[in-house]
Amino acid sequence: MGISTIIEGQEDMKLVGEATNGAEALEQFRALRPDVTLMDLQMPRMSGVDAITAIRAESENARIIVLTTYAGDAQAMRALKAGAVGY
Repeated sequence: MGISTIIEGQEDMKLVGEATNGAEALEQFRALRPDVTLMDLQMPRMSGVDAITAIRAESENARIIVLTTYAGDAQAMRALKAGAVGY
């Protein structure tokens, strides 16, 4: 909720969708094709890394930034190897 409030307050940004789990994130990406996707790594049904992998398999130009409270370099490396462009 905090992230969406910040984005909505920016003149040059528009929040086009939100998801509560990895599978929903993939569905939202397919439907909305956002310019940038912010992805959490810890989500139910499908992890953020798995969602990144699935999105990048469908759209190699997808720009995904991982935004998470999860601590650990191993998870960051997994996300970047899966196709995230930033962490």
